[in-house]
This record gives sequence, C-alpha cells and structure tokens, in this order.
Amino acid sequence: MAVPDNKVLSMDLIYKLFDAANMHRWNDHIRPIDLTEIDKQAHKAAISWILGKYEESENGTQLDWIRIIEGCLFSFMKRTVLTDLKPQLLHRMEDEKFDEVNDYVISEISKDIPDMDPALMSRFESYIRGAHTCVEDRIVAAAHYLATNWEFNMIYDMNKRSYGIEQTRATINMEMSEFLDLIGVKKSSVLNRCHSSISSGN
Repeated sequence: MAVPDNKVLSMDLIYKLFDAANMHRWNDHIRPIDLTEIDKQAHKAAISWILGKYEESENGTQLDWIRIIEGCLFSFMKRTVLTDLKPQLLHRMEDEKFDEVNDYVISEISKDIPDMDPALMSRFESYIRGAHTCVEDRIVAAAHYLATNWEFNMIYDMNKRSYGIEQTRATINMEMSEFLDLIGVKKSSVLNRCHSSISSGN
C-alpha cells in the first residue's frame, strides 16, 4: 500500500479520539486502577508493533505497516462510536446486522468529523466493512485481545466472586487462541501458562 498523502489529522478527529480518555472500561467490575478506552487503544497499538516485529524477524513476513497503523486508528474510531455496548452484545449485533452496524458507525463519524479527509474516510469505510483476513489485520485483532487480557488479569483477583467472571476468562482465552499462528501470540500464550502455573503453586 502506498503511503497516503501528507495531510494532517483534523482537529475534530483528534478531539474525537481524545474523548476516549473519558470512556471507562470494566466499570461494572472492581478495578485497582481506572482503565480507559484511550489507554486500551494505546496499549493495542504498542502490542501490534511488537507482534509485527516478531512476524518480520522470526517468520520473514513482509508487512504493510501503513495497514497496521490505519487498522489501529480505524478500529479505535469505530470503538469510540460503539463504546457503550458490551462486547458480547456488539459481537452478536455484528454477526446479525453487520452492514447496519457499520452504516451507523460511518454516519456518526461523518457527523462528528465533517472535515475528515475524504480519502481517509474512504479507507476507514473500506476497513470496517472488510473481512480482515490479511496478516496485518490479524495482528491488530490479536493485539486487541491481548490488551483486553492484560486488563482482565489486572482486575481478576478483585472480582473472583463476581458472576460470570470465569466465563469472561474462557471467552478471552478462546478469542486469543484464534491467533496462535502469530509468533508473538504463541509466545505470549506460553508465558501466560507459566505465570498461571506459578501463581497456582503447580
């Protein structure tokens, strides 16, 4: 993919992204620290870089880094619109009403960021409507679940008696297992198993 034209992000888009600093995550659980959407997205971007570097250095994969960067940005933009929805509900809606959900997201982004560069808007729309099967998109998706898992491990000890907490753990583990073909995810999985064994005294 060619590098996009050298155009700055609009102020409306920047303000939209920074709204995520006021979007709180896991707010129906006891949290040792405040977890916000902007923190999660920054963490996801950092993990995407690490996973990408593993693929390049150990698997010899040639990556389109613009695709990864824009994937982090576009998935972040989509999340700012849908942040009030629980993941289980959002996944069900996307399974059953994929086009309608994305139509709503595009409508809200167009309304909130009227001066968004048309070329960037076109790539955003193409991204959120896409199947996300290329390795770059899988890296971004895997980073999303790894960042979620990090948050979950942060709150788990304080919520062991909470209803549905073990189901949440199982769901996150299942989602991460879909990306074990990525070297960085596989390494992370091994480390997590070792950590769990040490914590349980096994």
